[in-house]
Amino acid sequence: MSGSLPEHDSSETLVLPDGRKLGYSQFGSLTGKPVVFVHGHPGSRLEGAHLHELGLRLGARIIATDRPGVGLSSPHPNRTILDFPKDLERLTDHLKLEKYGILGVSGGGPYALACAYALPKKKLRCMSIVCGLGPVSEIGMRGATVMHQVGFKMYPYTPAFVNRWYWRSQTGGSLDWSEEKRLEHHLNNYPKPKTVADEKNFEVMTDKTNARLFLRSVQATFAQGFDPTLQDGKLLSKPLGFRIEDIRADLPVRLWYGNLDVNVPLHHGETIAKRLGDQATLTVLDEPHASIFFKWREQFLQDLHDRSRHHIGQGAALWKLKVWRHRAISQARAQQLCPLVPPLHCGLAPALYASKATSATLQRISRSAKCWSASVLSVRQGNGDFCARPFWPVGPIRPKYAIAVVRAAEYIPKVPACSLQHGRYPPFASPFLPAMRKEVFVTILFAFAVSILLFPFLVTSPVSYLKSFTKRQSYIFIFGDSYTTSAWDPYNPQLQPSELDPLGSGNATITTSAGKGLTNWVGKLVLDHLPLPNTAFAYNYATGAATVNCDRYDFVKNVSDFRGQTEEFKDIATRPAFKASEGVAVVFFGINDLFAHTMVTAQSHNDTIIVETMDDYWTQMENLYDAGLRNFVILLAQPLERIPKIALWPDRVYVDSLAANRAEWSRQLLQRIDVFRAAHDHVAIGAVDLVPVFDNILDNSEPYAVPDNMCAAPDGISCLWSDTIHAGQVLHDAIAASVAAELSRIGFV
Repeated sequence: MSGSLPEHDSSETLVLPDGRKLGYSQFGSLTGKPVVFVHGHPGSRLEGAHLHELGLRLGARIIATDRPGVGLSSPHPNRTILDFPKDLERLTDHLKLEKYGILGVSGGGPYALACAYALPKKKLRCMSIVCGLGPVSEIGMRGATVMHQVGFKMYPYTPAFVNRWYWRSQTGGSLDWSEEKRLEHHLNNYPKPKTVADEKNFEVMTDKTNARLFLRSVQATFAQGFDPTLQDGKLLSKPLGFRIEDIRADLPVRLWYGNLDVNVPLHHGETIAKRLGDQATLTVLDEPHASIFFKWREQFLQDLHDRSRHHIGQGAALWKLKVWRHRAISQARAQQLCPLVPPLHCGLAPALYASKATSATLQRISRSAKCWSASVLSVRQGNGDFCARPFWPVGPIRPKYAIAVVRAAEYIPKVPACSLQHGRYPPFASPFLPAMRKEVFVTILFAFAVSILLFPFLVTSPVSYLKSFTKRQSYIFIFGDSYTTSAWDPYNPQLQPSELDPLGSGNATITTSAGKGLTNWVGKLVLDHLPLPNTAFAYNYATGAATVNCDRYDFVKNVSDFRGQTEEFKDIATRPAFKASEGVAVVFFGINDLFAHTMVTAQSHNDTIIVETMDDYWTQMENLYDAGLRNFVILLAQPLERIPKIALWPDRVYVDSLAANRAEWSRQLLQRIDVFRAAHDHVAIGAVDLVPVFDNILDNSEPYAVPDNMCAAPDGISCLWSDTIHAGQVLHDAIAASVAAELSRIGFV
C-alpha cells in the first residue's frame, strides 16, 4: 500500500523562453517509457514520488512538474489553464521525448484535459485521469463535502489573506515545523473515521511513508507562499477555455473515479466521459478520493504504461475484454459469455462504461442469453448517452440498455466486493434536489459560508475579532543590510508605499539578495504573513553592506549605516505621519559588523568592540523612539557559522571565533532590550532569535527538494541559499513568519 522514499532527488529547472523557470522531477526508471504526471490541488511535482517504486518495477519514467508559483517554478501572474500545455511541450522537447502518456490526478484533471486538447498528436499517445476535476464552473461540485462545494464556489471571490489564514492553519501549511513534527501532528490529528469511506482514506493517509511523501509535496507547494495556490484554485473554478468535445477523437482516455469520493464527485468523471464519447472509458471503483490513488495506483500506472508502449485501439480492445464484435453472435457463444456478468454476490464492483460498439455487442448478448445481473452500478444507453438516472436491474437486463459491468479479471486481478444493497441507488446517484428545495439548499450553503467567516469570533475575543475587520493603517519601518534591502528609494515620490503597492516598488520586478526577481523576508512579511496586507506599508531603509557604524571599519565606507538610515527616517519628507500605535521599527543588523569585528580583532573574541557597537546601536534606537516610534522588533544575528562561505571555511579558528562573537552579540542585544524596555513607558519591544529558525530548516532540508543544505543558486529557489552568504526563498519565508509571530506577540498585529 505504501510507496518507497526515493534515495535521491532529481529536481531540476528548465528556463522557458519568457525567462520563467519550470521545475520538474523524475521518478521511477529514468530509461523507461515516459509518463508525465500532473499534480493535484494543492500539490507539487513531489507528488510523483508516490509512483517512484512502481515506476522502477514497471519500467516507467515518471516526469512530474510544478505549476507556476509552486515549488521550483516561477510565478506566472496572468496564466490560464491552456498555458500549461505550452510549458509542458517545451519540457518534453527539452527531454527529447518522442512519445509519452499523461496522468492527471485530482486538481490536475483540467490541466491534463488541456494537454489532450492542445498537445501534438504525434507525441501524446494516451491519457489517464484519476478522480480529476471536470468543468467546475459548469457542473458544480454536487456530491462533494459542503466545504468543497462552498470553497470552489467562493474561490473567485476569496481575498488572499483568507487563503493564507486557512492554509497556515493546516498541518501542511505549518512551514516553520520540522518534517518529523509535521508528520507526528498529521498522524495524531488525522480525523478519526466515521464511515466506510473515512476508514479507507484513514488507512492510506496514516501510512507513514504515504504521509511523509504527501507532507513533503505540500511543503514544496508553499515554498513561494500561499498565493499561487489561490491562483490555481481560481483557475479551476473558471471556464476551462476550451470544449472537452473538441479534444481529438483518436486519443484514448481512461477515467478512474470513486463512488465514495466526496472531494471530486463521480459526476465529474461521467461528464468528461459523456463529452469525450467513444474515446473515453470510465472505471468506477468502490473507493473514496485518497484511497483510489494509493490502492489502485499500480493498476492505472500499469495500464497507462502499457498503452504508451503499444497504443492499442479504442473501445473494448482497450480493456482486452472477451467480447466478440461480430454482427451476428451465436446463441451458444452468448451463453458462454453470460458468466461474465454475474449477480451481486459474486462481488464485482467496477462499472466499466463501454464504447458504443461494445454496448451494442453486449446488448445483443443480453437479448439472446437473458443474463441476470444485479451488480450494474450505472449504465449507458445503446446510443452512447448516459441514462438520466442509473438503471438498477432486478431481473433480466432490459434490451434498450447496454450492460456496463463486465469481468475484467485479466486486467484487474483484485476487485473489492461490492457493498451496495440490491435495489438501492448508489450513493453517488442520488437524484437532484427537487426544484422547490433549491432555494433552501442555497440558503444552507450561504449560512455555512457565513459561519466560516464568523468562526474566529468563537475562538477570539469579540473586540479582537471585530478589530480585525477595521481598516487600520500600519507602517513598518525597516532598517538593515543586504539581507533586508529591496533598493527602495525613500526620496522618490513616485515610489512611496500604497494600498496597491505596499512595498513602494512601483510594482516593478524586485531583485533582492533572496533571489533574482524575488522579494526577501520584508516582502513576504507584508504580502504573505500579515493578516491585512493591503493596510501594512513597508518603508525599507536598509542598504547592502550596512553596519551599525561604518566609521569603525575601513572596508565598508560610503554606505548608509544604521545612523544614516535613521537620519533618512527622521526626514519628515520621506515618511508618512503616523500614530504611535500604527508604526513599528524592525531592525536587522549584525552580519557585516560581526564579519568586520572578527577580522579587525585578529580572529579573537573581543567583547569591548561589541559593547562599543551596542552603544551605537541603541543610540539609534533612542533616536527612533524620539521620532515617535513605540513598537520595536529586533532580529538577532543569524547563525553565521552555518552559511556556506563560513561553514566551508578551512580556518576553523576563524569560524569558532565568529560563532562566539555572534552569540555574544545576541546576548548583549537581549540585555539591552530589557534595559530599553525598563527606561521607557508605553514601549512594546520584542526579539526574533534566528538561530533556531535557520537550524530547523538546515537540519531538515529534505522536504525542500534541494541537493543539500550548503548549495547556492541565484534563483533563490532550487537551493536554500542564493549565494554563499545570502539566504534563499525558504529561509526568507521562515524569517518573515517569525517576525510576523513576534509582531503579534507584542500586540502590534
